[in-house]
Amino acid sequence: MEDIRRLADYLIFINRGQMVGEFEKDKLAQQYKRFWMAEDLSAAAIPGEIERKGLRTTNLPMEAEDYFQKEDINWHAEEFIELEEVVTYLLK
Repeated sequence: MEDIRRLADYLIFINRGQMVGEFEKDKLAQQYKRFWMAEDLSAAAIPGEIERKGLRTTNLPMEAEDYFQKEDINWHAEEFIELEEVVTYLLK
């Protein structure tokens, strides 16, 4: 993965013979974000939610933040996820 970070500008993902997508590497890494919530959320999904395991992972981080602010939902911390994990989500 280090070689990909160093050498590639664009990534094309193919899963089971089907093209998943073509992405600019740097933008792809900023499209997935994890939020640690200050409180439990209702069963309603947040925008772009792709995982819910005590924290929330989304591929629409700006929309998720807007939703949290609109709904007055607080979070402790946030971080962009590593490129390796993004690849895992894309190939599911």
